[in-house]
Amino acid sequence: MSNGFGVKLEQSFDLVRKALAEHGDPIVACSFGKDSMVVLHLIRRFKPDIKVLWNNTLIEYPYTYKFARQVIKDWNLQVYEAKPKKTFWQLVAEVGWPIDPRNASGPQQHATVRCCKELKKLPTLRILSRFKWNLYFTGLTRHESRLREFSAKKYGAYFYAKEWQIWKCHPILDWTTDDVWEYHQQFDLPHNPLYDKDEIAIRGGIRTGCWPCP
Repeated sequence: MSNGFGVKLEQSFDLVRKALAEHGDPIVACSFGKDSMVVLHLIRRFKPDIKVLWNNTLIEYPYTYKFARQVIKDWNLQVYEAKPKKTFWQLVAEVGWPIDPRNASGPQQHATVRCCKELKKLPTLRILSRFKWNLYFTGLTRHESRLREFSAKKYGAYFYAKEWQIWKCHPILDWTTDDVWEYHQQFDLPHNPLYDKDEIAIRGGIRTGCWPCP
């Protein structure tokens, strides 16, 4: 374990301890990708019975569904699934294909924003509002996009999100992809087999989200 990674790991441990000490009803988001698997494993070191929120967009890769079901069984997880009210195909019919990134402009960018909102944000907000958990852990990392870098600078790794009406904690906010894989190796974590398939590489990285997303 490198010294730099060891420092980050201890900082993540400290943050998780602090957040758990201050909130009695937490939940952790898990997409069963590499980052959220790290956060789930990390938090379970301190709270083995942590509840898990899986935002099931209904258009995940078949590999992801198979992997998720196996982890849920092997780790005996208590999982709450958030599902969209509209399907991806209904959204395509309404606003077109979500081709352009969210920081672009035009009708295809609008389709992207609408798709993410309907399939990810709104289902999560609905289930958080329903169950009233008071702490929400995520596997967000600042290096993944400009939007996340901006959010990291503005809010930090632990804050009260007014729109979501819940405390958010991002234990691996400052971790790099190499840090994430080092944790996987050090603690022998299982990973989604999609990461072993070059055909889903996007701009040099492997993404395991919605399979139609360009």
